[in-house]
Amino acid sequence: MPDLKPQHDLDAPPQADAIASYRDEAQEAGADVVVRYPNADGETRHLVVSPRGTCVVLKENVSRDAFAPQKDAASVADALRV
Repeated sequence: MPDLKPQHDLDAPPQADAIASYRDEAQEAGADVVVRYPNADGETRHLVVSPRGTCVVLKENVSRDAFAPQKDAASVADALRV
């Protein structure tokens, strides 16, 4: 389980350009990037982006969804809004 100390704390789910940036950031750092944001119901979620570009959504430290590196950032952003 990654350390859930977020590097980014947002007021809303991240947009596609931010997700693409987090993927680049994780790859350059060689470490996970953690983003905290509220979902549509106001519940806290964490998006963990791996250096390989995999995105995992956690709620209370439990995986709720995962997106392969091949999934484009716009599709990931759309899924985070529901």
